[in-house]
Amino acid sequence: MAYSLRKAKRKKKMIEVLNHIDDIKKIRQLLLEGKVKEAVKECDVVITYKQQEVEEFEKWAEKESKKEVK
Repeated sequence: MAYSLRKAKRKKKMIEVLNHIDDIKKIRQLLLEGKVKEAVKECDVVITYKQQEVEEFEKWAEKESKKEVK
């Protein structure tokens, strides 16, 4: 069971990496096409999404640290 969980986590992580690469490729293409404003907007979207992921992790980590203190 533990092996399956680790495998699923690695698969999820790889999907996240591939999605991030796709985001960067999209931004690169916009820049190559001279669409700077659209590229900047796409960067802002990606940054916002990643920032939300960080905030969710921080909330989770805070809850976990409180559990450990008890």
